[in-house]
Amino acid sequence: MNQRAHPTVRPYALALGVMPRRGVVDRLSFLGPALAQDLAAALLLDSLGALSTFPVRHRVVFTDGDDAVTRQTRLPATWRELSQRGAGPVERISSAFDDLGGLGAEAILLASADGPMMPLGQMFDGIMWLLPKKRTLVGGLEGGGLYAFGAAEKPPFLSAIDQPVGLGSPGGEPEAQDAEDIMAKASEAAGHEVQRLPRSYRVDSVDTLRRLKREIAEGMFAPQCRKLFERPELAL
Repeated sequence: MNQRAHPTVRPYALALGVMPRRGVVDRLSFLGPALAQDLAAALLLDSLGALSTFPVRHRVVFTDGDDAVTRQTRLPATWRELSQRGAGPVERISSAFDDLGGLGAEAILLASADGPMMPLGQMFDGIMWLLPKKRTLVGGLEGGGLYAFGAAEKPPFLSAIDQPVGLGSPGGEPEAQDAEDIMAKASEAAGHEVQRLPRSYRVDSVDTLRRLKREIAEGMFAPQCRKLFERPELAL
């Protein structure tokens, strides 16, 4: 009996690296210290929960030992923890690419942990788009900084960036207001094709907190924040 061979598709070794920002509790200080800590933890966990839906081989949280949120929050067991390495933001991004590349990753997406307010479908499509190499994926935040940055290998242009971009930031540094443009221009100078993701935002005011609450009510997956919004002190 003749048997036809069934073709198989080799799964790609995709990697997600989450780089929580230091200073989130301070940014949420308008809520008071206890509630700010709880919301910062909820934003972190919902970020990881949203990104956990991506079918990737490697999931790593690059923690900062000086960050009270990651130090006091129990992270999901599906995520591996590694320490951020480097004196500044660009060095930490470079080290994250080294660490994920060392695991055998063929395409890497670094993301912030500002919350689940991310275009998840476009982000995953973007990781797949990176695979041919010499491509850069950039997601900018309203008001400055990045929430996502991806490439298939460590970008050669990182050393040319001399301003914080919002990932791997040790805190207390001003973020470049045009971080998305800085990253895109550096990438284009290196001959990379650039894809921009839709802009996202971070929660840092009553208005953005109301925006998050509204989006969750409309169906955004954010169980930790949804539970937090049931508290009477967050009846905005």
